[in-house]
Amino acid sequence: MTEGKNTGKNYFIERARAILTMLLTMISLVVAIVILCYGKIILIGALTALHVEHTEFVDSFWMWLRWPLGFVLYFFIIGYNYYILPTVRKPFRTVVPGAIFASVGMLLVSWAYTFYTSSLVNYDIMYGALSSVVALMIWFLLLSWVIILGIMCNKVIEDTSHPYSKREM
Repeated sequence: MTEGKNTGKNYFIERARAILTMLLTMISLVVAIVILCYGKIILIGALTALHVEHTEFVDSFWMWLRWPLGFVLYFFIIGYNYYILPTVRKPFRTVVPGAIFASVGMLLVSWAYTFYTSSLVNYDIMYGALSSVVALMIWFLLLSWVIILGIMCNKVIEDTSHPYSKREM
């Protein structure tokens, strides 16, 4: 067990791995958010460039496609982080339950945030432009909680899958 101990690996290699993972995660999240938020505009632009008529079918198709697409994008981002970031390598199948939990949770939090900002409040009128920043930071906070809950889900599954292991004796 390496909790709280030095893993014995080169510091610079670990920093380079962490920086690479951070860059890949940021790029992936930006792509996921752009596709989920501006995917319809991108789809209409692509159809216009291909000289295809924009119909109501395309609108409904995109509305149904964006949620499974968002789940897949979030799942790969979170699964990659859950797999690559720990210093002790585990099989990918052990991180799948937490990645699924976190992906569904991120979609639910994003849907709730979208619903909240679009139909329930008009906080710009009352509090000004900086209230949008506060609302965005609350969304980020909720997303980070969901990611941590996914990690805890993996840990609970790992600890309860072998209830009578040598570790607890």
